Amino acid sequence: MIRQGIYRFGKSMLDVYAIKRNFFEENDKLLDNSTRFSELYRKQKVRENCKICSEILPREKHFTNHGTDYYLCGRCGHLSGRYDDGVEYTKELYESGLYATDYWEADPILFNKRMDAIFIPKLNFMLDSFLMRGINANEMSYLEIGAGAGHLILSMNRAGLDVIGVEISESQVEFANKMIGKELILTMSADKIAETIRTTDREVLIFINVLEHITNLNEVLDSIKANRKIKYIFFSVPLLSLTCAFEVIFSQVYPRHIGGGGGHTHLFSEKSLAYIFDKYDFKRISTWEFGTDIMDLYRSIVVTLETKGCHQEFITKISTLFQEQSDAIQLIIDKSGMASDTHIVAQVH
Repeated sequence: MIRQGIYRFGKSMLDVYAIKRNFFEENDKLLDNSTRFSELYRKQKVRENCKICSEILPREKHFTNHGTDYYLCGRCGHLSGRYDDGVEYTKELYESGLYATDYWEADPILFNKRMDAIFIPKLNFMLDSFLMRGINANEMSYLEIGAGAGHLILSMNRAGLDVIGVEISESQVEFANKMIGKELILTMSADKIAETIRTTDREVLIFINVLEHITNLNEVLDSIKANRKIKYIFFSVPLLSLTCAFEVIFSQVYPRHIGGGGGHTHLFSEKSLAYIFDKYDFKRISTWEFGTDIMDLYRSIVVTLETKGCHQEFITKISTLFQEQSDAIQLIIDKSGMASDTHIVAQVH
């Protein structure tokens, strides 16, 4: 694998375990919800072409995950689900489904724990990336697309950065602005996002776990390239990774990473990201490769052991092993190029 720019690997999983406990404790509920949306996804129009490069998808599937077939593009290496992420499906998912309620906490203590464990490290990575290039982060303005519950915007606002955001979920926006203490996030329908990007005067765009949910992804990328006021983008996306294998194997465990239930109907790869960067002449500044694959394996094993009536002492022993060794094992996965997620800062103009 040829790596360009500055690379960072790994992140401690201990704080993430505490935040993601509901993934362990509410598996049946999450799986039922995922199954419902996966069934809706499979009612959408069949996807004939690759999400990224529009190449006709191969006839042979790459794998089947929880009832949906996935196909690997021979041209750009992107993984696409069998069906399009159509209007009916996306509207239901983001306005009344998982993303309307699942990624925020009404308890300010839990909100701050998520912000400290997940979003402040992302902010620090972006700031470090600019610093290493001699770029003054405080002299630029920022727009976060898909701002969610406002964790990152609150972090950036407290750091003294000029930041605003847009989000399609009204309930998320109402909650986020309440937590921030000011109106920094606006509600915006999905069909307005490309035009907003095309006309913004903000110099840095941020997409944290958002690009994989955008139905008109190529139009959004075209808009970034068309607006020369945008200098940099910071984004994170899910990757074709080791976690995919776990989700194929453990069919009774909630599939967090790929599937219609979570809105990930396609996955990026290093090859498909390279295709995008080459097509739009984006210059990679820095990359942070870290996944939660080991947590996904840990969760899959524990949930399965519990369904098989194993003694709690045995499950605790297995849990202790994962909690003590997960960072070391995940670091190996991250460096191998098989991590579930990547974060990238890139220059676009």
